[in-house]
Amino acid sequence: MIPPKKRTLNEIRQTKDTFYVVPELKKKDSSQELFNEFFNSSNDKINSSNYLDFISFINEKGYHIVKK
Repeated sequence: MIPPKKRTLNEIRQTKDTFYVVPELKKKDSSQELFNEFFNSSNDKINSSNYLDFISFINEKGYHIVKK
């Protein structure tokens, strides 16, 4: 009679990992976050008189405006 095979550590780990539930990632666009942060801080819409404030705000946050 053949004795039952002992489970290896790797087999036990694989069995344990099958029950792991991956948390959901809430993906947000960085440009959306930037606009939301600007509008929350200034409470103004971007127009011809305050666009320089918006551009300086972008530079403060470390972003650069590039053309595609």
